[in-house]
Amino acid sequence: MNLESFSKRLRRIRLNLGLNQHEVSQQTGISQATISRLEAGKTMPSYQTLVQISATFGVQVSDLLTLKEEEEEI
Repeated sequence: MNLESFSKRLRRIRLNLGLNQHEVSQQTGISQATISRLEAGKTMPSYQTLVQISATFGVQVSDLLTLKEEEEEI
């Protein structure tokens, strides 16, 4: 997993859903500080964190980890 790509993808999905970090924190039980560190690319998520975030976002864990073609150009 590329941490920089993951952090950008995480932020993009959150913003597309119209959620702020506080809302994600409340819905997942993950601290807002951790959400911030994940989006800043400062920490690697645990599997449990990935599961919690993917459930909240309504996506598969693989969607959080897999680089898509359109992202390769960014």
